[in-house]
Amino acid sequence: MVSAAIQPVVGRTRIVLVMLQLARRLEEGGTVEFRWLTLNSAPAIVVLVDGLIHSTLQLDAAEGLIKRIYVVSNPDKLRRLALVGGCAAARP
Repeated sequence: MVSAAIQPVVGRTRIVLVMLQLARRLEEGGTVEFRWLTLNSAPAIVVLVDGLIHSTLQLDAAEGLIKRIYVVSNPDKLRRLALVGGCAAARP
């Protein structure tokens, strides 16, 4: 089952707490790895659990600060991604 926040998570402290909670939950499911990459021409992080893509976090940054984080964990959308040389690319 895929779940999402009903309201956007706003504020440095709340974002960190939510991200830590998600990381703890993921660790229970297997080996977790985070990789920096470029996704849709923007900085992003791909989250892998046991070597499989679990989710992506695309960062919207301005003036050196992260303004928004867009999380995609929908398996139908992630199926189209493959890791290619440090970048996420659409599968053929």
